[in-house]
Amino acid sequence: MNAGGATAPRTARALRWALLACAMSATLLAATRAATPLTGVAAHRPVIAAACPTCVWGPLAEIVKSALKPAGYEVQICYNCNLDDSPRYVAYARLPPPLTPHNVELGDLPPPQGPVDFGITEVHFLEWLYEGTHQYAKDGPQHQLRLLALIEDPVYLLVAVKADSGITDLAQLAGRHGLKVMSENDAWVQPILERYHLTRAEVEAQGGAFSNPMALTKASDFDVIVSGLGSLANNRESDVWYEMTTRFQLRFLPVPPDLLKRIASELGGELVDVPVGYLRGLDRPIATVGRSGHAIFARANLPEDFAYLVAKQLDEYQDLLKWAIRPFSYNPHSVWKAGPVPLHPGAARYYREVGYLHQSPP
Repeated sequence: MNAGGATAPRTARALRWALLACAMSATLLAATRAATPLTGVAAHRPVIAAACPTCVWGPLAEIVKSALKPAGYEVQICYNCNLDDSPRYVAYARLPPPLTPHNVELGDLPPPQGPVDFGITEVHFLEWLYEGTHQYAKDGPQHQLRLLALIEDPVYLLVAVKADSGITDLAQLAGRHGLKVMSENDAWVQPILERYHLTRAEVEAQGGAFSNPMALTKASDFDVIVSGLGSLANNRESDVWYEMTTRFQLRFLPVPPDLLKRIASELGGELVDVPVGYLRGLDRPIATVGRSGHAIFARANLPEDFAYLVAKQLDEYQDLLKWAIRPFSYNPHSVWKAGPVPLHPGAARYYREVGYLHQSPP
């Protein structure tokens, strides 16, 4: 009896301690939730996938944030939902990735603590992921993606060498020993690199070097720059042209017409001319491939009223675009177009109301 009598008080005390621990855990959880604001459209804190503050999509995300603020939304920007992974964060409603040592400029810009609601990416990335082509072939078609708005931003495919190199034709580069190539090495320049044996593997096999023009510190010891991001802008993707045309006298080389046609046909660019004087060293118009546009996009399940609001606010606050690091512009004739990617119904409703969209969207 005494043993049983001693057990009962101990059991009661244990039960009280367990209940107290549960209460403390619940209080701590509530405090944690209160300290961490919710994200998402319903909380008026939607998460947008973008890139660093000087990396094209970052500045455009800041404009989206400013445009939506008067409507009562506090957009949360993921500054490292970038590169060609950028549309995947939207397609799969991913959580923003943690910062890495590579994100040195984002030390005081931690990722939002919630899944991505919408995003910004190069329009061809969106088109390719929607159809499951190019680098997104393994993803398969992602037909849940919808366009909200397309903002114009032209870039040119450019090839240049140092003027004192003696090189006047791309054919002179093929098989050259010790050649130093600076290039993004992406889909837009790959056909040129392959035809003239300028791929990283071939260049390094010939004792040369291959560097990235988007590096924070550019390599000044180069022989040729091959870039699909030629633009008069000081963002990381294009500033190689600002820097190198200032530091060196460059000679711009034409790309053969058949190769330009192939690139434009396969990737969706336009055959255009780079105007004379666009950059130092461009002493004549040069035929090339251009492309333009960054898509603000979401999944089909984005609330229709919010999609409408994004389209409306970007239109009403389009003056913000002219103060950005990039030559962004708003074109009523193209804001609703992104190849095969359908418009979100909410955005389509707005563009029909203001007369930009006269026919039913695909």
